Amino acid sequence: RVVAARLFVLSWGADFEREGRLIDSVLHADADSELTLARAWILFYKGEWCYQTGNWRRAEPALLNALQAIAVMEYPGSSLYTNCVYLLANLYYEQGRYEKAREILLPAIDAAVRHGSNAIGIETQLGEVYHALGRYDKAEAAYRAVLDTLSQRGQYNHELAITPLRDLAVLCMQTGRLSEAEKLMDETRTLFDGSINSIQTEQARSLRIMSSIRQKQGRIDEADSMSVQALTLMRTNFDDRHYLSVRTFAKIGLLRFLRGKHAEAEEYLEQAVAYSRRSDFPDVLYRPLYLMYLGEYYRSCGRTRDAARVILEALQLRMNILKMTFPSLNERQKQQFYGTMQSAFEYLNTFALEAHAEHPDLLCAMYDNLLATKSVVLKFTGDLTEQIRRSADTALFSEYESWLAV
Repeated sequence: RVVAARLFVLSWGADFEREGRLIDSVLHADADSELTLARAWILFYKGEWCYQTGNWRRAEPALLNALQAIAVMEYPGSSLYTNCVYLLANLYYEQGRYEKAREILLPAIDAAVRHGSNAIGIETQLGEVYHALGRYDKAEAAYRAVLDTLSQRGQYNHELAITPLRDLAVLCMQTGRLSEAEKLMDETRTLFDGSINSIQTEQARSLRIMSSIRQKQGRIDEADSMSVQALTLMRTNFDDRHYLSVRTFAKIGLLRFLRGKHAEAEEYLEQAVAYSRRSDFPDVLYRPLYLMYLGEYYRSCGRTRDAARVILEALQLRMNILKMTFPSLNERQKQQFYGTMQSAFEYLNTFALEAHAEHPDLLCAMYDNLLATKSVVLKFTGDLTEQIRRSADTALFSEYESWLAV
């Protein structure tokens, strides 16, 4: 049964519905059995299948049940345990539940080290969590540590290096090191060419990153061509409603807008937003980005009312993300994470000041936006203040009083 389930997953993309029914039938046949290693593997494969097809609501319980089975059997440090943690952490990461991801990654890395297991995937994933939180120094250190480990093992030219190289390239791109980013992506492309396990979706991810690098270099036509290639690869496995395809739609829409092809830009961007608004759409973190792209397009066309509508929707979604993430972070981490989306909040203020003569109500929205962001920051800062006041540390309280007086 385990072999059968694995074969279904290895052939994913051929017939998603058939594969899902077959895996479910295997689990149903074992429904009343004890938690066994075989059942844990099948639960993992179900979680993997649900994740790849965008059914994240079903993926999480399957992976949690697999981890429960592993815990009962006292099977930590195994490849099954590591794979489950990696996939579940990736799911939490995509949903913006970064602290949940970190909570399961840290003990998994420790267990892998103690048992001599391969921790490359989960160590890279931890770097991605730090990256998303704006802690670029810790993210870069994590990526480079993984690449150093692979180099020491003589596996730097192995396909295992593709993800950390690609993640490091994205970080370099975001911090203005475009030449270094391009060099890293060239290394990644070389590894893809030599990989027997290379699949279209991973190649599409790399093409999207290269497209972003070309965009920052001002080579918009090349960026557009790469995004179209990425979408073509995605369509070999998924339909246009899949979250990875939707990301590519939005990217092409932005690039068509930058090329002055407004009719095509509008079509791609509105389609991306429409797909992202589906109730079962899993990729909620990217929806604000699609809305901001569409809002900028409307703004450039003089459609101020439409621009205001989608930009305000995007900012409300970002505010929800901020509220969800802040409670698990310390003060420094909150500042870093807020910095990753501060420009989006400031964008509304600029837009409101530009268009307030025609639409005075935008100033109200700007004022609400300023109050909302400040209240979120102050609320969680207030929690720290209360802890200081209640502490028995007189030196700390005296320092706090001095700070207030400045």
